Amino acid sequence: MHFRTLIKNASLVNEERQFVGTLVIADDRIEEILEGADRQPEIPCDTEIDATGCYLIPGVIDTHVHFREPGLTHKADMDTESRAAVAGGVTTVFDMPNVVPQTTDRVRWNERMAIASRKMHTNFGLYMGATLDNGHELRHMRHGDVCGIKLFMGSTTGDMLVDAEEEIRRIMEQAKVPVVAHCEDNIIIKRNMKRALEKYGDGCIPVS
Repeated sequence: MHFRTLIKNASLVNEERQFVGTLVIADDRIEEILEGADRQPEIPCDTEIDATGCYLIPGVIDTHVHFREPGLTHKADMDTESRAAVAGGVTTVFDMPNVVPQTTDRVRWNERMAIASRKMHTNFGLYMGATLDNGHELRHMRHGDVCGIKLFMGSTTGDMLVDAEEEIRRIMEQAKVPVVAHCEDNIIIKRNMKRALEKYGDGCIPVS
């Protein structure tokens, strides 16, 4: 027995179009879209929402979030941040691996997936972080496992630094999932940090 919800008279925005219409949802899936004001489906719905004057858009997919769990929950966690995402219309998130401990192997990825399964209020995926010595882990990551591999080419996040050209090339060639890169130049980062320290002292270093 399906629970059917009708949202009528909304301004629907989808596939490069905008029109007033009715959306019918059966349980958690869109069943029907009817174009025009005050349209009614053939099968009556259990509840009806009049969305006159409101926009109805597809859920946003945010491919770069930091939900800080585990290890950094004094800042945020998967429960609070996914609630905030839903409140803002974000229904799917891909969470970054620079937590504590960092998500750089299958064991830690499984641990985070277990936490996310209990606490997330959105659809979600978790990135695996690349390091100089976890190539054997990355080669076995496939679609349906991780949403992608996070590659830091500058020393901005712990020990997840891969700045050797041959290793970067190897990761790119062997990856079975998308590789998302922080494309910094570590030589430039170090040179500018040295200049900043000389000019401003330790006060210029960000506090984590």
